[in-house]
Amino acid sequence: MLLTVAVSLAAFGCGGGVSDKYLDWAQRSFADAPDATLGPRDRFKLEVYPDASLNRSYTVSPEGTINHPLIGPLRVVGRTCYEVETEVSRRLRESYLREPSVSCTIDEVNSQQIVVVGAVESPGPIAYTHGLTLIDLVSRMGGLSPTAAKDRVQLTRIVDGETVEILIPMQQVMRGRAPNMMLWPGDIIYVPNAGLIQ
Repeated sequence: MLLTVAVSLAAFGCGGGVSDKYLDWAQRSFADAPDATLGPRDRFKLEVYPDASLNRSYTVSPEGTINHPLIGPLRVVGRTCYEVETEVSRRLRESYLREPSVSCTIDEVNSQQIVVVGAVESPGPIAYTHGLTLIDLVSRMGGLSPTAAKDRVQLTRIVDGETVEILIPMQQVMRGRAPNMMLWPGDIIYVPNAGLIQ
């Protein structure tokens, strides 16, 4: 772990001002997040082998269901992608395909949001999309305000029921001097105003 952090520091040339904690979290991907469950308005894709004609995208209804062309209504709310894969595979195997292989990929997590508050041009909640990074988020929010304290940005994340707070060196991230970071559903980003920092 220490070797990885050291390599990251050398690669980005950002010794002071970028904490080991930030570098550790910046290396993690969405796959490291707790298993996300599907909710209303979430969008995901199901791909079926060997029958590619069944490949399609779905939007979870307000009632928590999708309508599969072969197996009909399927309740997916509260289930992980793996659980949906397993259920669809089982039901296709029972009546339609001998050995189906089903892959589920989440495209948009509209039932979960990322909230941005403070010195950004357009603060507020936004729907999480798979692969969303800090740079993507700044772009979506219209950029940081001129008065933003760029290296005092705080990320709050719930991990296994515990609150984790991560100080983000946003200015260095935006300049490519620190690694970008992938965001997770439920993250809260606070961008303080430099004039309000004591």
